[in-house]
Amino acid sequence: MKRSRRFGLVLSPKEKNAVALLAKSRGGLSQSALIRCLIHEAIQSANFSTDKLTQINSKNE
Repeated sequence: MKRSRRFGLVLSPKEKNAVALLAKSRGGLSQSALIRCLIHEAIQSANFSTDKLTQINSKNE
């Protein structure tokens, strides 16, 4: 997947620690990779179609 946009995220110290802990618990993923995994898991659990995501992405460009 091509990554072409930067997305800033402001977290509290507790949230940042939680992200680091979760990343470590998933085999030492980078924190960015963890966030991408969590997004993909949420998309799958919400049963969003690829078409729906493409429509949303094209509106934001």
